[in-house]
Amino acid sequence: MSLRNLIAAAAVCSVLSGCVVAAAADLAATTVMTAGKIAVKGTGALVRAAIPDGDNKDNKRKEDGQADDSQ
Repeated sequence: MSLRNLIAAAAVCSVLSGCVVAAAADLAATTVMTAGKIAVKGTGALVRAAIPDGDNKDNKRKEDGQADDSQ
C-alpha cells in the first residue's frame, strides 16, 4: 500500500467519523426536543382535564356563530 493510498484512507475515515458524531448529536437533540413536546402536551391535557368548564360558554358562542356583545 502506497503512502498516497494510506493518506487518502485516513482522510476518508476522519471525514466519515465527523459525520457519525454529527448524526449522533442530532439524534440526541431530536430525542430531547421530542420528549419536551410530549411533556408539554401531556401537561396541557392534564390541566384541561382538571378544569373541565374553563371556556365552555365562549366555545358555545363561537359554535353558534354569536358575537360577544356584552362588553
